[in-house]
Amino acid sequence: MSTPRGGFTLQDIEGNIYRLWAEKQFTVALLMSTIVAQLLAAQFMLLRIQSATNGTVAPSPLERVDLTCSDGNLQTEDGGAPDLSTAEGKTVVVHLDMGTNACLTELSSVEIGELVVGVSQ
Repeated sequence: MSTPRGGFTLQDIEGNIYRLWAEKQFTVALLMSTIVAQLLAAQFMLLRIQSATNGTVAPSPLERVDLTCSDGNLQTEDGGAPDLSTAEGKTVVVHLDMGTNACLTELSSVEIGELVVGVSQ
């Protein structure tokens, strides 16, 4: 049975391999089995390559809120006090000084969409 495009299905190839084994044409059956295995391996590798290229894109400035944390105080990038209600449902990027954790506790009181933490030196 062939596909609409004129190719063969995996069941057709499997049937042919069994037929060749029954007819004691072992070399041809083994060759067909090897070809099927190589095709399946190539298809699997292509699927892995395609999924790796569909990486995560950084959210746009409209979809995220950038904040800084200095000496335990949460601030906007320009140094002002943040309005945490604008962070609801958005990705929040908090730029921390080394060893600062108090800002994360403050942010946990708001239902944000995603929290991304970056440590700068």
